[in-house]
Amino acid sequence: MVGNFLLRCSIHFLMLDADGVVPAVLGHERTVSVFDFLIERGEATTFREATDIVAEFSGVAAPKTPFKPYAVTNAEWIVEHCVPVLNKSFALLRAADGTERMFALNDRNEATLVLKETPLMQTLHDHLKVKFEKIPPASVLAASMELWKREGRKIRHEPEPFCFRGDERACFKRFDWEPTRGDYQAWEEFLSRLTDRDAFLAFVWSAFEKRNESRQYLWLRGEGQDGKSKVLGVLLDVFGKEAGTGISNAHLTKDNRFLFSALYGKRVVVYADCKNPKVGMSEFIRNCTSGDEVQVEYKGQTPFSSKMYLKLFIASNPKPQLTGQNADVSRMLYIEVAESKNKDDPSWAARLRAELPAFLHACRHIYEKLCAHHGNIPINENSQALRDGATVAFEQSYYDIFDAMFVLKLGGSVAAAIVRQLAKGMGINTNHEMADFKEWMEREKKVRFVGGRQRRSYEGMELTQLGAALASGGVDGGDRR
Repeated sequence: MVGNFLLRCSIHFLMLDADGVVPAVLGHERTVSVFDFLIERGEATTFREATDIVAEFSGVAAPKTPFKPYAVTNAEWIVEHCVPVLNKSFALLRAADGTERMFALNDRNEATLVLKETPLMQTLHDHLKVKFEKIPPASVLAASMELWKREGRKIRHEPEPFCFRGDERACFKRFDWEPTRGDYQAWEEFLSRLTDRDAFLAFVWSAFEKRNESRQYLWLRGEGQDGKSKVLGVLLDVFGKEAGTGISNAHLTKDNRFLFSALYGKRVVVYADCKNPKVGMSEFIRNCTSGDEVQVEYKGQTPFSSKMYLKLFIASNPKPQLTGQNADVSRMLYIEVAESKNKDDPSWAARLRAELPAFLHACRHIYEKLCAHHGNIPINENSQALRDGATVAFEQSYYDIFDAMFVLKLGGSVAAAIVRQLAKGMGINTNHEMADFKEWMEREKKVRFVGGRQRRSYEGMELTQLGAALASGGVDGGDRR
């Protein structure tokens, strides 16, 4: 084991005392130095093995007194024996807002957010226990954590959601493959039933293109039995749980302050079987697609802010509803999928997965053709008509409310509280819905909202006879929007 001449010389050198003499009994500190050398060379794995090797080599005995490896655990000792252990598997991000986040990093430099210090302390505990054959005291572990945060391994930026082969940056998901040209007949059967196949292909690739920070999201609608959920499930599997996730209607409850913790570090989010046709007008859509800073809160942890550039895929049976506001319209890629003629092919999902490299090669080709500058993906006339139809269908109720309650008149004025009261009686209940109606009146009817402390009003219109009769019943002053 120790027959190698250079190895024997190295051990001999480490054993020398200050006078250049090999002592009869090796001290604790010198034994640890020899052990560290042996374990780096793979010659020993425990303290006992190291002392046996030394005894076999030179006849020098281990310390006569009980070995106390944790008797002196100052900063220098921790930096030597503990910090390197943590650096092998963990790294710290100190963000611009002062918050700290710990990440576990595997040998592929893939990151996992670590919410508590427990995994780090367990890793260090296990290492020290093996190395010194004694359980380390809690005080050593706690001190090591504090010093590691100051002296240990750091990363300067949030890990990337994903990286392709050859990109060695820290990321949540690393792809070891690249798209290749080939046949994708299973995908072609699905693409042939889309109203805008090119926009679909380009949007899929935009999820893999880090330079694309478009605010668009995809709404895929069909009556059912059309394979849309299965297709989105295959795409979600590509990113895995590290860089992708699925959400449901339960995630979008009003008081779900932990929503963005489920989305942190993700690139792709799939909202399959969406039951809310109005979700495209929600604050959630604007937050998760705009690259804005959002508050990320894990249960029991200090919140922190992070930017999110998510690629959102929505699948639904109901048609989407949205206003004609540019903020709503410009984000949505609305594509419909026709019913499949072949509903009993158990191999279809497996073939979709097998054809992914060829399919994604086609996606990249179309993306480069339609989106050379990594901005918004253009849509065809079919998608444009579908999107316009969705806005007209939704805003028809606004026309009905306005025609029943108001009439345009130069110099006319209606108090905002009365408009609010009448609109509420016609089904506009929330502040968000009222804001959409207000924006529609300004955009389509050219009325002007005037705000002030004493009175808020809509100028350029007056009440119809029905509106005046209903308003005379009293005005709810609780909401003076």
